[in-house]
Amino acid sequence: MVVQRIGANLMEKGFASDVVKEALAAVKEESDGDAEMEALANQGDRLIRRHERTLEGFSLKQKVKEGLYRKGFPMDAINDYLEQALS
Repeated sequence: MVVQRIGANLMEKGFASDVVKEALAAVKEESDGDAEMEALANQGDRLIRRHERTLEGFSLKQKVKEGLYRKGFPMDAINDYLEQALS
């Protein structure tokens, strides 16, 4: 909905359709990345709460990392999340 309005606004201002498509693709990628990071944080917080009663330190970190990786999150994003969450 918002993406469509952005595209219409750009077309009204005289931008070429190729430029509009490229801009909309960039907006979609950015919003997908934000949604993925939010989902990763939600799942990671849930896994930390579940396992922090029985595990700590390296074991907790590995268990959370394993759970997030199984859910399909990229390892770089997982490591960034864990660095912030378990610091």
